[in-house]
Amino acid sequence: MKETNPSHFGLRMSNALRQLVSGSVISQGIAILSIPLITRLYTPAEVGVFAAAWSLATILSVTSNLRYEIVIPSAEDERAAAVLLLLCGLLALPMSVVGTAIAAAAIQLDVLGFGALPLWSATLIGVAGAVIGLGSAARFWMIRHAQYAAISAMMVRQGVVRLVLTIGGGLATLGWVGLLAGEVGGRVAGSWIPWRTSMRSLKGPSRE
Repeated sequence: MKETNPSHFGLRMSNALRQLVSGSVISQGIAILSIPLITRLYTPAEVGVFAAAWSLATILSVTSNLRYEIVIPSAEDERAAAVLLLLCGLLALPMSVVGTAIAAAAIQLDVLGFGALPLWSATLIGVAGAVIGLGSAARFWMIRHAQYAAISAMMVRQGVVRLVLTIGGGLATLGWVGLLAGEVGGRVAGSWIPWRTSMRSLKGPSRE
């Protein structure tokens, strides 16, 4: 068994941590700097409705992939990992339907105060939960390949697209739906590249 040089391992971990932190700082910096503009485009009530909708979507996202994504880093080979990621993608549609049903029930029964949300928002919440799950699966794929710079780039890309769509939604007076569109669109933009890369793995090993 090949031994790992502790100093080399420590250097790799340090570089990985630096890359992840830099992406997170830039993404959060974009969000913080945009607050004055967001508060001019959206009312406190709209922000409150969005917060409730997004929290429900986040809860639903926990089971959107049936937790198959956590097995991706430990899959025995590249094809198996890609198949697991594809399975997460195939589950997105049916689980978004299930999430919509659960969200509708939570709204109608006023569970944890979600009754303040309009019933029609259940569909948007179900889709948002599935998108969060797809982003999580993409992140596990990149962790498998130690693509920490790519994860950092994904966070920055997500932050930029979120800001653009959120501003667009505010200018179009979409209300809290504009905030939701920003979050969902940002996550789609952030995870698109790793998804495209992983699907190539299903076609067989690349030829260098």
